[in-house]
Amino acid sequence: FRVLGRECLMGLSMGAILGLVALLRVYYFPGAEIHVPAFLLSLTVSLSVLGVVTFGTLVGCMLPFILRSIGFDPALSSSPLVATCMDTLGVMIYFTIAIFILSRFLAT
Repeated sequence: FRVLGRECLMGLSMGAILGLVALLRVYYFPGAEIHVPAFLLSLTVSLSVLGVVTFGTLVGCMLPFILRSIGFDPALSSSPLVATCMDTLGVMIYFTIAIFILSRFLAT
């Protein structure tokens, strides 16, 4: 649990820094004409980055412990399968946050 707490703090801090960079980037340099307020779009992207980085850090630190406890080699946690799963979960996190934030704007 000590490792989990330390990694959770590290994931949240990295995610917060990257999320802030994403928020500023999307808010001030949107890149294309969009029909969504810049703040909502930047909030969506920054919260998604925070969630993906935090969740990825937690999975990355806990997966070797879980694999070892069920009798598998912890080195399996660095396989392309795990990276693919994290990419898929990252997209799911992004779309969940986007639906939650942007659906209120698009419904009006």
